[in-house]
Amino acid sequence: LFRSGAPGDPERSPLQPTPEHAGYTREAVQRVTAHFLLGGTVHLHIERRDTSRMEVLSRGEVVRRIVERTDFDGFADRLLDTFWDRPEFQQLRPPREQVRAWVRWNLDVVTRWLIEGRPPSDSELEVFREHARARAVEGTPADIVPANFRSGARFAWRALLEAATEDERPALLESADLLFEYVDRVSRIYAEVYAEVASPAVATAEEAGARALLA
Repeated sequence: LFRSGAPGDPERSPLQPTPEHAGYTREAVQRVTAHFLLGGTVHLHIERRDTSRMEVLSRGEVVRRIVERTDFDGFADRLLDTFWDRPEFQQLRPPREQVRAWVRWNLDVVTRWLIEGRPPSDSELEVFREHARARAVEGTPADIVPANFRSGARFAWRALLEAATEDERPALLESADLLFEYVDRVSRIYAEVYAEVASPAVATAEEAGARALLA
């Protein structure tokens, strides 16, 4: 999933979890996904290995390491593929390069938060509002984009876990809350903007009805 470098390079092959950690990864993914789909905050309580002899790593350092060994442009394409073929999305006929650029921008914002602890800025949140407003005006169903974010977040979380080494994984688990908080913030923005766009339309319809009654 996370891939470090060009395909076919034996020194840059996809990073996969070792067999002894496969169950650990699946358990983490299942718990995170279950909490997320139920609308709750993600809190992981997973038995961890004794890391007393391992290097103590921070969440930011672990994500930074993974990003450095990852082909991020290729990863953006694979993340886009998680929702690109959904019938309800394809009905909108979006330009793939435009959506890909949007995915790549979001990856940059969320990885900065994970690495540096800097959440989306006010100007970046305004980008989301403008994007949501444009989608609402063009008639895109309200849940299409938030659903894409949820799909992408689940894919990215699994990819991070699979890319992490044994000494990186304990610190990486702490990033789950931030990753899904990012999705929650975006979803709230889209819900608020769609409600704002819908309000004038409802008022206009009511006014038209009132004028018809008075005519």
